[in-house]
Amino acid sequence: MKNYKGAVFFDFDGTLADENLQIYKPLPKTIEGIQKLKENGYMVGIATGRAKCYVPDVDIDFDCYVTTNGAYAEVDNEEIFNSCMSTEELRILLDFFHENGIGYVLESQDKCYWSDTGREDFIRMVNTFHIDLSCFAPIVDLSAIKTNKLMVEFQREEQFDRFKEAFDDRYVITRHRTHPSGDVGKTGIDKSVGIHAVMEHFGLALQDTYAFGDGENDLQMLSVVGCGIAMKNHAAVLDTVAKRIAGGVDEDGIYYELKDLGLI
Repeated sequence: MKNYKGAVFFDFDGTLADENLQIYKPLPKTIEGIQKLKENGYMVGIATGRAKCYVPDVDIDFDCYVTTNGAYAEVDNEEIFNSCMSTEELRILLDFFHENGIGYVLESQDKCYWSDTGREDFIRMVNTFHIDLSCFAPIVDLSAIKTNKLMVEFQREEQFDRFKEAFDDRYVITRHRTHPSGDVGKTGIDKSVGIHAVMEHFGLALQDTYAFGDGENDLQMLSVVGCGIAMKNHAAVLDTVAKRIAGGVDEDGIYYELKDLGLI
């Protein structure tokens, strides 16, 4: 097992990429900085709300992946943590979505599955983020899908508000910062859980860990690591936990923050 100095985790959307700026993959300077991190003996990882199947190849050899908001973690292509939702609870959620016209996607690591409800909204969202549609398939057998979390998309804010009011006490429900959509995960599961699994696997201390993020779903991750860093454009809630603020995606913020921290 490799002997790392520490670890640095990166959120994807809004951190390594920013669809609002039509930046769909890390810029060359960001890639350069992360490669230097590896050369300097740090483990580098993705910590994203995405399932692994739609995290694009970004020319970075990540040592680990924490995906679906911490419900899944793997190291060197080996699964070390996998928390799934039961078929029974999925049926209750899906009944609510159908009744209220809310589109949804069931996310597992090898494939994700979309509903007929709100399909046009789903296609529009996938195109907005430049996600390959081949990662998604229609739902055929609900019980056969190992669902780590759900993604929902809606046309009106009151749809999301109604859903959150009905289920907020049973699930972790987070609103996406820049799109009319959100995530639904198991209570007690967030990115910090997946990061804990990775750090225990390598025998690393959390105080030697850094994390970059921008969204509401990065709150717990930035809270538990040794140094939590929010991107320039970030959800206001991160101001309560971030120790530093990096420049924007288009400003090579990650690269210059890594330099300021003395990591590269």
